[in-house]
Amino acid sequence: MVRCNAKRGCSTYTYGDYLAYGAYATNALAEVKKKWREFAKQLHDQDPTHSLRMAVSHYYNSRTAAYNGKLFQEDYITCQNRQSIGQVAIKKQNFFVQDTWQMNQNTIVSPIFRVDPSDLFGTNATFNMGLTHNIGGKANRRFKANVGTGYTEPGMGELYYSWEMYAGMPSGMGEGRLGYYWIGNPDLKPEKSVNFDIGIEGENGKTSARINIFHNRIKDYMSTYFTGEVLDFNPPETDWDKKMKWLTPPDMIYSFRNIGKAEITGLEAEVTQQFDEHWSGKLGYTYLHAINKSDPDMPKQLLDKPQHKVDIGVTYENNASLWGDYYIHMLDSNSVTNNGNYLTYDKDGNIQYGFSEKGKWGYQKKTFGLWNILFQKKYRQRLYGILRHRQSF
Repeated sequence: MVRCNAKRGCSTYTYGDYLAYGAYATNALAEVKKKWREFAKQLHDQDPTHSLRMAVSHYYNSRTAAYNGKLFQEDYITCQNRQSIGQVAIKKQNFFVQDTWQMNQNTIVSPIFRVDPSDLFGTNATFNMGLTHNIGGKANRRFKANVGTGYTEPGMGELYYSWEMYAGMPSGMGEGRLGYYWIGNPDLKPEKSVNFDIGIEGENGKTSARINIFHNRIKDYMSTYFTGEVLDFNPPETDWDKKMKWLTPPDMIYSFRNIGKAEITGLEAEVTQQFDEHWSGKLGYTYLHAINKSDPDMPKQLLDKPQHKVDIGVTYENNASLWGDYYIHMLDSNSVTNNGNYLTYDKDGNIQYGFSEKGKWGYQKKTFGLWNILFQKKYRQRLYGILRHRQSF
């Protein structure tokens, strides 16, 4: 934790001292009394309208006195919701060699070899072989296939996150929505996979289409997850604090973990139509069967992977686009069942969390859409405007 002191902009007579000895350091030890006098003088010197006797009370009680330009609540948040976990650096590079072989007039083979050296995870090599074949000798009808291996290292965030995504807040009278706090997992392992896909694509006049089938076998699949714990920066100290806790609910702690074995099998299809010289449209569909095959503590369906996804888009020249993505039957990692994202009270007035009843919560399966509008106009430079709207079902 960051130590609070005058150099860091935190009061010498701390909030803990205030809770223990009050605004006047009554019956405090000599060392504590000395800190109180130092802090009172600092407040008085910065604003002489607060007397030495009343300055600390004005700072902590009425919150009318500022210290280094900050009121008490600002200072408290800065000192308490802050952690120092040191420094870290990862040195890594990647090198690849790619070639294209023209096997005959209609067939192209593209091998890729890649090496990823890292001072944290060592050196890993991957290989991919791609094939493109013109069906019946026609360049506008193509068969494509790929087979290869994949490798993905966790980043700085997944390894070392320690940050509040957003704080909890009241969501209704006597109810608070929990915030989100992310903590990294320095024990994460890189993902390794074997990947296959085959597909057909082609064009016919103003219409183009493609369909693709793929299968990925993944070792140490990286997934986010809710730990089942909360982090409270404002723990209640009195019965009144507990009654009002819904105003400042704690944060749900999220982190990252490896799933030993996972498989993702799916189908993608897309059709694009040029209606005239100005307008074009696109319709796409994806089916996913994304499953956890080894971790009994995680859901069978991989989180944040929809079973179905539909893409719809319309474009006017290069100046405006409207497109929507519909996600169907997706386990949302951010939404916990059994009202688990909320702080509530039982009939006796005790704080309760829906997820705290072991075995009675999971992740909500959701269906929702995201609509986007993009405008682009060319003046002396390009200007962009975008609007996003989410529609849940």
